[in-house]
Amino acid sequence: AGYDALVIYPITENNLIPCIVKANEAGVPIIEPNIISDIAAVEAAGGKIDQPKTLDMYMMGVNGAQFIVDQLGPEGGKVAIIEGLAAAPQSMARRDGAKSVFENAPNIELVTSQAGDWDRTVALNAATNIIQANPDIRGFYCANDVMALAVVEAAIAAGKKDQIIVVGTDFIEDAKVSIQEGLLDGSVAFSPYVWGQLSVQMGVMKAMGIEVPVEIPIVQGLVS
Repeated sequence: AGYDALVIYPITENNLIPCIVKANEAGVPIIEPNIISDIAAVEAAGGKIDQPKTLDMYMMGVNGAQFIVDQLGPEGGKVAIIEGLAAAPQSMARRDGAKSVFENAPNIELVTSQAGDWDRTVALNAATNIIQANPDIRGFYCANDVMALAVVEAAIAAGKKDQIIVVGTDFIEDAKVSIQEGLLDGSVAFSPYVWGQLSVQMGVMKAMGIEVPVEIPIVQGLVS
């Protein structure tokens, strides 16, 4: 179609590799503003991409889980993680960041980490079953807000929302409303606007033959 550069955001490590190769064959540079695609697999297929590190997905999990640990205090308790798609690197990074905090915190027991597929219904069913199996559970970290809102729904249905701290990720508008209403306890936030802006700026740089930075960290924070 005559584009001078493409900015991509894959779902899994491999799903866009054929597209990357086709674009390269047409002389189109590719920017992937986060490290998701398997770079070795891309190169083995004859492709080339730039992967500047922007969002630290691992630290999102760390920040979300740390908020739960801090809120529970010395008493601690049982916690769980609701992941996204099992094969999605961004999901695994957020999960691993949260696990690192929970597993190293005194008086915290991580009872399970289950896939929610980024889907509200899947997460609702998973959370319902986890709460039934662990009626004394105290916290959930969720890899996105859609799933976190489903966990809030499950906690309310079980009559345990006052007992359970729920933290999501992305700070979408529905999460903001839920936090304001005193339901969702928190969300790890960053600016999608800034992320999009930086990504396009890097695409323009590549189109102009200018090398892009290896890393441009985007600030994130916990909103409660």
